[in-house]
Parts: sequence; C-alpha cells; structure tokens
Amino acid sequence: MSDNVVMYEASGGGGTGSSGAGVILVNFSHPISAAQLEQIAGMLHVNVSNIAVTTIKVEMDLQAPFSPQVDNLFRQLPEYLDTRVQVLINMPGLAPVAAMLTPLLLDYFSNSFKLIRLTSVSGSAMTSYEVFELIDI
Repeated sequence: MSDNVVMYEASGGGGTGSSGAGVILVNFSHPISAAQLEQIAGMLHVNVSNIAVTTIKVEMDLQAPFSPQVDNLFRQLPEYLDTRVQVLINMPGLAPVAAMLTPLLLDYFSNSFKLIRLTSVSGSAMTSYEVFELIDI
C-alpha cells in the first residue's frame, strides 16, 4: 500500500474491507471531519464506527498529462476493499480528474456507489463544509 493511502477506523470498531465495516468511504479530497462523518452516518442510518475511511492524497502535476497520474491514483485503492458493502466516494475537486476516475471506479465497484456532495455552511466566520447529499451513481 502506498504512503498516500491512510487507512483508519472512523471511531474504533468497524474496520476496512470485509472485517466488519458496513460502509467504505474512499476520500480523494480534503480530510473528512468528525462532524461530516456524523452527517454521513445519519443519512445512511448507520453508526459512525461502521464507516471505514480510505484517504488517497491527490496532488496533480498540472504541467504533466493527467492520464498516468489518474491511473496512479486508482492503483492506490487497497486491493482488499470489500466491494459488496456500500461505497461512498468523495471525488477530487479538479473536474477533469474526477471525470477520468469515474469510469475506473464504476468498474472497480461493480457500477454502484454514492458520491458525497459537500456545500459550504452559510453564515460561518470561517469557510466550512457540511454534507449536503449522497448521490447514487
């Protein structure tokens, strides 16, 4: 597994892959906060401890072709992910990279996952984000 992949349990239990997690969240973006995990758990009617998070750091070289870089991101997915459980994807913010990842993820996760849509919290002094919806793909 690459150093760019950080595996952890959301709040003690659960695990990753087939070791007990009911939901796998693959994060290609900014870190998911505890509050956002709580929102996701509420939307899915699961305990936070049942969400296993895999974070893949995305640092694109804008002066180089994206195709090999996207292939490298995709290869960083752990091979042992249990694709029989519910999968959530937090896509990278760079639209061409997200578009290039989509067909790879559809194939890998057997054409079924949800995208996480975040939105900024209005009226907050600092820019912060909350989970707005989970979109079926």
